[in-house]
Amino acid sequence: MSFTVDGSTIDAELVDGVWVAEETVATAGSQDVTYTITAVDEAGRVTNQNATVAVEANQGPTANTTAAEVRVTDGISPARVDASPSEHPQDRPISIDWQLPANGSGSQDGAQATWVGPEAGVYTATVTVSDHLGAQDTANVTIVVEDAVIAQADLVSHPEGEVGIQQRPTAGVYVVDEVGQAVPGAGVNLTVSHADLGEMTVTRTETSSEGLVATLLPFDTDSQPGSNVEGEHELVVEVTRESGLDATPGVLVDRSRIGYEVTGPLSG
Repeated sequence: MSFTVDGSTIDAELVDGVWVAEETVATAGSQDVTYTITAVDEAGRVTNQNATVAVEANQGPTANTTAAEVRVTDGISPARVDASPSEHPQDRPISIDWQLPANGSGSQDGAQATWVGPEAGVYTATVTVSDHLGAQDTANVTIVVEDAVIAQADLVSHPEGEVGIQQRPTAGVYVVDEVGQAVPGAGVNLTVSHADLGEMTVTRTETSSEGLVATLLPFDTDSQPGSNVEGEHELVVEVTRESGLDATPGVLVDRSRIGYEVTGPLSG
């Protein structure tokens, strides 16, 4: 038995009692393809019959993302991009591949990917969605990486600018990004220096979910110049790129300085 279409003949084979032939039809659009089925018996008698097959053109996938732009704070949180809304109009299987910016580091898990940039700037991530027939579609996501900056750094004491020798002033820090949004988890270094005794790193901490740090400065210990040694002091507040409480100072993003004086016991 053989199948004939457009002047070409396809030989069929008998599989489990059924005559089977295969052909791939290349078409620029949906169309009907008519096959002439020819059967010849041992005596040479020939029988023909036509069969029409509807061939549906592949429409290809559509690449969609959950957001066209993602904003993150430099070194604090990774950029997350998501192409899970991508689809195929004919419900055919699709594959999703993210091309993340070359500088920085990132990884992909299914339709989603995360990426951490090397510094503040504007970057582009591209997703390519493909089907098994080779049709593709792409979409871009703009990643805006912003610096974390100190919006406010205060030293809470009374009277303002003076600290009694038995007082422990509170350092308060508020960190935002370049558009004024609070930055949670930003790394913050607090350093106290004294004109005669040098400096000591008071603490390394991180901002709360509201972008805040409020911590007591320590008293002096042994020969280290704590906050209650009499004389002129300076508190240096730094925001660093890396978050967390490890000992690594991190790459400096912003710095603020506060001068204050420790005096003898304050009256009243």
